[in-house]
Amino acid sequence: KLKLFLFPAVFIFLFLFTLALTCNQCKTSTGTTETSISKEEGESLAETASTTTTSEIDSKKTEKIKTTIETTSATDTSTEEKELNKPPTIQLEIFEGPTYSPADNVCFYRVKAIVTGKPAPEIGFNRDDSNGAWGKDKAQVNLKEGESFELVAVAKNSSGYATASINLTWGCSGLEETATTSTTSSAETFKVTEVNAYVNPTNFTGICPASVTWSATIKTNGPGTVTYRWEPEGGPPLPAQNLTFTNAGAQTVSINISLSAGYPDTKANYRIHIIAPNDLISNWATLTLTCYPDIEVRPPEVNFGTVAGDTALTYGVIVKNTSHGKLDILGVSINTGTSFFSIENNLCSSHSLFINDECTITVKFGPLSVIPPSGTGYQGTLRIRSNDPDESTVNVVLRATQR
Repeated sequence: KLKLFLFPAVFIFLFLFTLALTCNQCKTSTGTTETSISKEEGESLAETASTTTTSEIDSKKTEKIKTTIETTSATDTSTEEKELNKPPTIQLEIFEGPTYSPADNVCFYRVKAIVTGKPAPEIGFNRDDSNGAWGKDKAQVNLKEGESFELVAVAKNSSGYATASINLTWGCSGLEETATTSTTSSAETFKVTEVNAYVNPTNFTGICPASVTWSATIKTNGPGTVTYRWEPEGGPPLPAQNLTFTNAGAQTVSINISLSAGYPDTKANYRIHIIAPNDLISNWATLTLTCYPDIEVRPPEVNFGTVAGDTALTYGVIVKNTSHGKLDILGVSINTGTSFFSIENNLCSSHSLFINDECTITVKFGPLSVIPPSGTGYQGTLRIRSNDPDESTVNVVLRATQR
Protein backbone atom coordinates (compact mmCIF):
# COMPACT_ATOMS: atom_id res chain seq x y z
CA LYS A 1 0.00 0.00 0.00
CA LEU A 2 2.83 2.37 0.77
CA LYS A 3 4.30 1.89 -2.73
CA LEU A 4 0.95 2.67 -4.28
CA PHE A 5 0.89 6.10 -2.51
CA LEU A 6 4.47 7.08 -3.49
CA PHE A 7 3.99 6.68 -7.28
CA PRO A 8 1.17 9.26 -7.65
CA ALA A 9 3.03 11.67 -5.36
CA VAL A 10 6.20 11.56 -7.51
CA PHE A 11 4.18 12.09 -10.67
CA ILE A 12 2.38 15.11 -9.24
CA PHE A 13 5.71 16.61 -8.07
CA LEU A 14 7.29 16.32 -11.46
CA PHE A 15 4.22 17.88 -13.12
CA LEU A 16 4.20 20.88 -10.78
CA PHE A 17 7.96 21.40 -11.17
CA THR A 18 7.70 21.41 -14.91
CA LEU A 19 4.75 23.81 -14.87
CA ALA A 20 6.56 26.24 -12.54
CA LEU A 21 9.65 26.23 -14.76
CA THR A 22 7.54 26.96 -17.84
CA CYS A 23 5.77 29.90 -16.22
CA ASN A 24 9.11 31.39 -15.13
CA GLN A 25 10.44 31.29 -18.72
CA CYS A 26 7.33 33.13 -19.99
CA LYS A 27 8.54 36.28 -18.18
CA THR A 28 11.98 36.32 -19.82
CA SER A 29 12.66 39.63 -21.68
CA THR A 30 15.11 40.69 -24.41
CA GLY A 31 15.97 44.42 -24.35
CA THR A 32 12.73 46.37 -24.09
CA THR A 33 10.63 43.94 -26.14
CA GLU A 34 8.47 41.38 -24.32
CA THR A 35 7.46 38.23 -26.15
CA SER A 36 4.76 35.90 -24.75
CA ILE A 37 4.07 32.35 -25.61
CA SER A 38 0.49 31.25 -26.03
CA LYS A 39 -1.36 28.78 -23.91
CA GLU A 40 -1.29 26.23 -26.70
CA GLU A 41 2.51 26.55 -26.87
CA GLY A 42 2.76 26.01 -23.12
CA GLU A 43 0.54 22.97 -23.23
CA SER A 44 2.60 21.56 -26.06
CA LEU A 45 5.78 22.11 -24.08
CA ALA A 46 4.21 20.49 -20.98
CA GLU A 47 3.21 17.41 -22.91
CA THR A 48 6.79 16.92 -24.10
CA ALA A 49 8.44 17.73 -20.78
CA SER A 50 9.35 14.12 -20.13
CA THR A 51 11.38 13.91 -23.37
CA THR A 52 12.57 17.54 -23.90
CA THR A 53 15.40 19.08 -21.93
CA THR A 54 15.26 22.57 -20.45
CA SER A 55 17.94 23.88 -22.86
CA GLU A 56 15.91 22.77 -25.89
CA ILE A 57 12.90 24.63 -24.53
CA ASP A 58 15.00 27.76 -24.02
CA SER A 59 16.33 27.48 -27.60
CA LYS A 60 12.85 27.42 -29.14
CA LYS A 61 11.68 30.36 -27.05
CA THR A 62 14.77 32.36 -28.05
CA GLU A 63 14.07 31.80 -31.80
CA LYS A 64 10.50 33.07 -31.32
CA ILE A 65 11.67 36.24 -29.61
CA LYS A 66 14.27 36.86 -32.34
CA THR A 67 11.61 36.53 -35.00
CA THR A 68 9.38 38.98 -33.14
CA ILE A 69 12.19 41.57 -32.79
CA GLU A 70 13.08 41.34 -36.48
CA THR A 71 9.44 41.88 -37.42
CA THR A 72 9.18 44.89 -35.10
CA SER A 73 12.45 46.35 -36.45
CA ALA A 74 11.19 46.05 -40.03
CA THR A 75 8.01 47.84 -39.06
CA ASP A 76 9.98 50.69 -37.41
CA THR A 77 12.23 51.11 -40.54
CA SER A 78 9.20 51.39 -42.81
CA THR A 79 7.85 54.17 -40.59
CA GLU A 80 11.11 56.13 -40.81
CA GLU A 81 11.14 55.87 -44.62
CA LYS A 82 7.61 57.24 -44.74
CA GLU A 83 8.74 60.27 -42.71
CA LEU A 84 11.68 60.96 -45.15
CA ASN A 85 9.51 60.79 -48.34
CA LYS A 86 6.80 63.41 -48.81
CA PRO A 87 4.51 63.76 -51.84
CA PRO A 88 5.00 67.00 -53.84
CA THR A 89 2.85 70.12 -53.86
CA ILE A 90 2.97 72.88 -56.54
CA GLN A 91 1.64 76.41 -57.03
CA LEU A 92 2.10 78.82 -59.99
CA GLU A 93 2.83 82.51 -59.59
CA ILE A 94 3.33 85.30 -62.23
CA PHE A 95 6.54 87.11 -61.36
CA GLU A 96 6.63 89.35 -64.48
CA GLY A 97 4.01 90.51 -66.97
CA PRO A 98 2.01 91.28 -68.87
CA THR A 99 4.86 93.03 -70.71
CA TYR A 100 4.74 94.25 -74.31
CA SER A 101 7.74 93.57 -76.58
CA PRO A 102 7.66 95.91 -79.63
CA ALA A 103 10.51 94.00 -81.33
CA ASP A 104 8.30 90.98 -82.05
CA ASN A 105 4.86 92.43 -81.19
CA VAL A 106 4.06 89.98 -78.36
CA CYS A 107 2.72 90.25 -74.83
CA PHE A 108 4.68 87.93 -72.52
CA TYR A 109 4.28 86.49 -69.01
CA ARG A 110 6.96 84.91 -66.83
CA VAL A 111 5.64 82.34 -64.34
CA LYS A 112 7.37 80.66 -61.38
CA ALA A 113 6.52 77.24 -59.89
CA ILE A 114 6.61 77.05 -56.07
CA VAL A 115 6.99 73.38 -54.95
CA THR A 116 7.48 71.28 -51.81
CA GLY A 117 8.17 67.56 -51.27
CA LYS A 118 10.91 65.02 -50.41
CA PRO A 119 12.97 64.20 -52.32
CA ALA A 120 12.97 67.49 -54.25
CA PRO A 121 10.46 67.16 -57.09
CA GLU A 122 11.28 67.53 -60.75
CA ILE A 123 9.30 70.26 -62.54
CA GLY A 124 7.93 70.28 -66.09
CA PHE A 125 5.89 72.84 -68.08
CA ASN A 126 3.69 72.27 -71.12
CA ARG A 127 5.22 75.42 -72.72
CA ASP A 128 8.29 77.61 -72.24
CA ASP A 129 9.03 80.16 -74.98
CA SER A 130 12.31 81.08 -73.26
CA ASN A 131 13.66 77.52 -73.73
CA GLY A 132 14.78 77.33 -70.11
CA ALA A 133 16.51 80.72 -70.05
CA TRP A 134 15.00 81.61 -66.65
CA GLY A 135 15.71 78.28 -64.89
CA LYS A 136 14.01 74.91 -64.41
CA ASP A 137 11.32 76.34 -62.13
CA LYS A 138 10.27 79.21 -64.45
CA ALA A 139 8.60 79.47 -67.85
CA GLN A 140 7.77 82.26 -70.31
CA VAL A 141 4.68 82.41 -72.51
CA ASN A 142 4.51 84.80 -75.50
CA LEU A 143 1.03 85.72 -76.71
CA LYS A 144 -0.04 87.44 -79.91
CA GLU A 145 -2.88 89.95 -79.66
CA GLY A 146 -6.13 88.18 -78.83
CA GLU A 147 -4.46 84.88 -77.84
CA SER A 148 -4.82 82.98 -74.54
CA PHE A 149 -3.07 79.88 -73.15
CA GLU A 150 -3.44 77.58 -70.15
CA LEU A 151 0.00 76.94 -68.66
CA VAL A 152 0.22 73.59 -66.85
CA ALA A 153 3.10 72.54 -64.56
CA VAL A 154 3.81 69.10 -63.02
CA ALA A 155 5.93 68.35 -59.93
CA LYS A 156 6.99 64.69 -59.48
CA ASN A 157 9.12 62.66 -57.06
CA SER A 158 9.28 59.06 -55.84
CA SER A 159 6.25 59.62 -53.60
CA GLY A 160 3.93 60.85 -56.34
CA TYR A 161 3.13 63.91 -58.42
CA ALA A 162 1.07 67.10 -58.33
CA THR A 163 -0.16 69.54 -61.02
CA ALA A 164 -1.13 73.20 -61.17
CA SER A 165 -2.34 75.47 -63.99
CA ILE A 166 -2.89 79.15 -64.74
CA ASN A 167 -4.79 80.77 -67.60
CA LEU A 168 -2.89 83.54 -69.42
CA THR A 169 -4.55 86.02 -71.82
CA TRP A 170 -3.39 89.03 -73.89
CA GLY A 171 -3.08 91.85 -71.38
CA CYS A 172 -1.04 94.45 -73.21
CA SER A 173 -3.77 96.62 -74.70
CA GLY A 174 -2.48 100.18 -74.64
CA LEU A 175 1.04 99.10 -73.75
CA GLU A 176 1.99 98.64 -77.41
CA GLU A 177 1.14 102.29 -78.14
CA THR A 178 3.24 103.40 -75.19
CA ALA A 179 6.15 101.25 -76.35
CA THR A 180 5.92 102.63 -79.91
CA THR A 181 5.83 106.20 -78.64
CA SER A 182 8.75 105.52 -76.32
CA THR A 183 10.78 103.97 -79.16
CA THR A 184 10.04 106.91 -81.47
CA SER A 185 10.93 109.44 -78.79
CA SER A 186 14.16 107.59 -78.05
CA ALA A 187 15.13 107.54 -81.75
CA GLU A 188 14.46 111.27 -82.01
CA THR A 189 16.36 112.19 -78.86
CA PHE A 190 19.42 113.13 -80.87
CA LYS A 191 19.25 114.50 -84.41
CA VAL A 192 20.64 117.11 -86.77
CA THR A 193 18.14 119.95 -86.97
CA GLU A 194 19.87 122.14 -89.57
CA VAL A 195 22.75 122.03 -92.06
CA ASN A 196 23.98 124.78 -94.41
CA ALA A 197 26.86 124.70 -96.91
CA TYR A 198 28.80 127.68 -98.32
CA VAL A 199 32.01 128.56 -100.19
CA ASN A 200 34.10 131.70 -99.86
CA PRO A 201 34.83 133.37 -102.20
CA THR A 202 32.03 132.43 -104.53
CA ASN A 203 34.12 133.49 -107.57
CA PHE A 204 37.71 132.68 -108.47
CA THR A 205 39.75 133.97 -111.41
CA GLY A 206 43.41 133.11 -111.70
CA ILE A 207 46.03 130.51 -112.44
CA CYS A 208 44.70 127.01 -111.98
CA PRO A 209 44.60 124.63 -110.25
CA ALA A 210 42.89 126.71 -107.59
CA SER A 211 42.70 125.73 -103.91
CA VAL A 212 39.11 126.28 -102.77
CA THR A 213 37.54 125.72 -99.30
CA TRP A 214 33.92 124.65 -98.85
CA SER A 215 32.37 124.81 -95.36
CA ALA A 216 29.13 123.77 -93.68
CA THR A 217 27.42 124.51 -90.38
CA ILE A 218 25.79 121.51 -88.66
CA LYS A 219 23.34 122.09 -85.82
CA THR A 220 22.01 119.41 -83.41
CA ASN A 221 19.50 119.31 -80.57
CA GLY A 222 21.74 117.43 -78.13
CA PRO A 223 24.95 115.44 -77.59
CA GLY A 224 25.91 112.62 -79.94
CA THR A 225 27.90 111.67 -83.03
CA VAL A 226 27.02 112.85 -86.54
CA THR A 227 28.10 110.96 -89.67
CA TYR A 228 28.32 113.05 -92.85
CA ARG A 229 29.97 113.24 -96.27
CA TRP A 230 30.65 115.84 -98.96
CA GLU A 231 29.05 115.32 -102.37
CA PRO A 232 30.12 117.12 -105.59
CA GLU A 233 27.55 117.67 -108.31
CA GLY A 234 28.13 115.20 -111.12
CA GLY A 235 30.84 113.26 -109.28
CA PRO A 236 31.25 110.46 -106.72
CA PRO A 237 30.78 111.33 -103.01
CA LEU A 238 33.77 111.76 -100.73
CA PRO A 239 34.40 109.31 -97.83
CA ALA A 240 32.11 109.65 -94.79
CA GLN A 241 33.39 111.36 -91.62
CA ASN A 242 32.22 111.62 -87.98
CA LEU A 243 31.65 114.74 -85.88
CA THR A 244 31.02 114.52 -82.10
CA PHE A 245 28.78 116.95 -80.21
CA THR A 246 29.10 117.20 -76.42
CA ASN A 247 25.87 119.20 -76.20
CA ALA A 248 23.26 120.88 -78.36
CA GLY A 249 24.58 123.56 -80.71
CA ALA A 250 26.35 124.16 -84.01
CA GLN A 251 29.75 123.18 -85.38
CA THR A 252 31.49 124.00 -88.66
CA VAL A 253 33.23 121.48 -90.90
CA SER A 254 35.38 122.35 -93.93
CA ILE A 255 37.02 120.68 -96.88
CA ASN A 256 39.79 122.02 -99.15
CA ILE A 257 39.62 121.03 -102.80
CA SER A 258 42.08 121.75 -105.63
CA LEU A 259 40.19 122.62 -108.79
CA SER A 260 41.00 123.26 -112.40
CA ALA A 261 38.31 123.99 -114.91
CA GLY A 262 37.83 124.57 -118.59
CA TYR A 263 37.01 127.80 -120.33
CA PRO A 264 35.33 130.12 -119.96
CA ASP A 265 33.69 129.74 -116.56
CA THR A 266 33.10 126.57 -114.62
CA LYS A 267 30.54 126.30 -111.82
CA ALA A 268 31.61 123.87 -109.13
CA ASN A 269 28.84 122.73 -106.72
CA TYR A 270 29.30 120.92 -103.41
CA ARG A 271 26.83 120.01 -100.68
CA ILE A 272 26.98 118.11 -97.38
CA HIS A 273 24.88 115.00 -96.72
CA ILE A 274 24.01 113.98 -93.12
CA ILE A 275 23.84 110.18 -92.95
CA ALA A 276 23.23 109.66 -89.21
CA PRO A 277 21.50 110.04 -86.79
CA ASN A 278 18.98 111.25 -89.38
CA ASP A 279 19.07 111.79 -93.13
CA LEU A 280 19.43 115.46 -94.06
CA ILE A 281 20.94 117.20 -97.12
CA SER A 282 22.20 120.78 -97.28
CA ASN A 283 21.92 123.34 -100.05
CA TRP A 284 24.37 123.43 -102.97
CA ALA A 285 27.31 125.81 -102.42
CA THR A 286 28.38 127.17 -105.84
CA LEU A 287 31.77 128.45 -106.97
CA THR A 288 32.26 130.21 -110.31
CA LEU A 289 35.77 129.35 -111.45
CA THR A 290 37.66 131.16 -114.21
CA CYS A 291 41.13 129.76 -114.86
CA TYR A 292 43.77 131.85 -116.57
CA PRO A 293 45.64 130.36 -119.53
CA ASP A 294 49.41 129.97 -119.32
CA ILE A 295 51.45 130.27 -122.51
CA GLU A 296 54.65 128.37 -123.07
CA VAL A 297 56.90 129.06 -126.14
CA ARG A 298 59.85 126.92 -127.10
CA PRO A 299 62.55 127.50 -127.84
CA PRO A 300 62.76 131.00 -126.38
CA GLU A 301 65.55 131.80 -128.91
CA VAL A 302 66.11 130.49 -132.45
CA ASN A 303 69.67 130.38 -133.88
CA PHE A 304 69.87 129.39 -137.55
CA GLY A 305 73.66 129.16 -137.31
CA THR A 306 75.97 129.98 -140.30
CA VAL A 307 73.99 130.27 -143.52
CA ALA A 308 75.08 131.08 -147.09
CA GLY A 309 73.62 134.32 -148.36
CA ASP A 310 71.77 132.72 -151.20
CA THR A 311 70.33 129.95 -149.03
CA ALA A 312 67.06 129.86 -147.02
CA LEU A 313 66.54 127.89 -143.72
CA THR A 314 63.35 127.37 -141.65
CA TYR A 315 62.75 126.64 -137.98
CA GLY A 316 59.52 125.73 -136.12
CA VAL A 317 58.54 127.61 -132.94
CA ILE A 318 55.99 125.74 -130.74
CA VAL A 319 53.31 127.50 -128.65
CA LYS A 320 51.53 125.55 -125.87
CA ASN A 321 48.82 126.24 -123.21
CA THR A 322 49.81 124.63 -119.90
CA SER A 323 46.78 125.79 -117.87
CA HIS A 324 43.04 125.04 -117.81
CA GLY A 325 41.98 128.42 -119.13
CA LYS A 326 41.51 128.99 -122.87
CA LEU A 327 44.58 130.50 -124.51
CA ASP A 328 43.71 132.80 -127.40
CA ILE A 329 46.55 133.61 -129.84
CA LEU A 330 45.85 137.22 -130.75
CA GLY A 331 48.71 137.88 -133.16
CA VAL A 332 52.04 136.59 -134.59
CA SER A 333 54.55 138.84 -136.36
CA ILE A 334 58.23 139.53 -137.07
CA ASN A 335 58.85 142.61 -134.97
CA THR A 336 62.47 143.32 -135.99
CA GLY A 337 64.72 141.93 -138.74
CA THR A 338 62.02 141.78 -141.33
CA SER A 339 64.62 142.05 -144.13
CA PHE A 340 66.22 138.76 -143.10
CA PHE A 341 63.49 136.82 -141.23
CA SER A 342 59.95 136.02 -142.22
CA ILE A 343 57.03 133.81 -141.23
CA GLU A 344 56.80 130.86 -143.55
CA ASN A 345 53.73 129.22 -141.98
CA ASN A 346 51.48 130.33 -139.11
CA LEU A 347 49.14 127.78 -137.48
CA CYS A 348 48.60 129.76 -134.29
CA SER A 349 47.09 133.13 -135.13
CA SER A 350 43.36 133.41 -134.40
CA HIS A 351 43.43 129.99 -132.74
CA SER A 352 42.40 129.03 -129.19
CA LEU A 353 44.42 126.51 -127.24
CA PHE A 354 43.01 124.57 -124.30
CA ILE A 355 45.06 122.75 -121.70
CA ASN A 356 48.07 121.01 -123.27
CA ASP A 357 47.11 122.09 -126.79
CA GLU A 358 49.97 123.18 -129.10
CA CYS A 359 50.48 125.02 -132.40
CA THR A 360 53.55 125.76 -134.59
CA ILE A 361 54.90 128.95 -136.20
CA THR A 362 57.49 128.31 -138.97
CA VAL A 363 60.14 131.10 -139.23
CA LYS A 364 62.46 131.44 -142.27
CA PHE A 365 65.91 133.07 -142.72
CA GLY A 366 67.09 134.24 -146.26
CA PRO A 367 67.82 134.16 -148.97
CA LEU A 368 69.52 137.55 -148.85
CA SER A 369 68.99 140.07 -151.64
CA VAL A 370 72.48 141.49 -151.08
CA ILE A 371 75.37 139.23 -150.07
CA PRO A 372 77.34 140.90 -147.25
CA PRO A 373 80.85 139.98 -146.14
CA SER A 374 81.31 136.59 -144.53
CA GLY A 375 80.72 136.55 -140.75
CA THR A 376 78.04 139.22 -140.81
CA GLY A 377 75.47 138.61 -138.09
CA TYR A 378 71.70 139.04 -138.32
CA GLN A 379 69.10 139.37 -135.56
CA GLY A 380 65.35 139.72 -135.42
CA THR A 381 62.31 139.16 -133.16
CA LEU A 382 59.27 136.96 -133.43
CA ARG A 383 56.42 138.50 -131.42
CA ILE A 384 53.48 136.39 -130.12
CA ARG A 385 50.50 138.09 -128.46
CA SER A 386 47.85 136.19 -126.40
CA ASN A 387 45.31 136.55 -123.58
CA ASP A 388 47.70 135.14 -120.98
CA PRO A 389 47.24 137.71 -118.20
CA ASP A 390 50.83 137.71 -116.99
CA GLU A 391 52.54 137.07 -120.37
CA SER A 392 50.41 138.81 -122.92
CA THR A 393 53.43 139.27 -125.27
CA VAL A 394 56.24 136.78 -125.81
CA ASN A 395 59.29 137.77 -127.91
CA VAL A 396 61.43 135.04 -129.47
CA VAL A 397 64.95 136.14 -130.46
CA LEU A 398 66.02 135.11 -133.99
CA ARG A 399 69.75 134.87 -134.95
CA ALA A 400 71.79 133.91 -138.01
CA THR A 401 75.39 134.42 -139.34
CA GLN A 402 76.53 134.97 -142.92
CA ARG A 403 78.89 132.28 -144.20
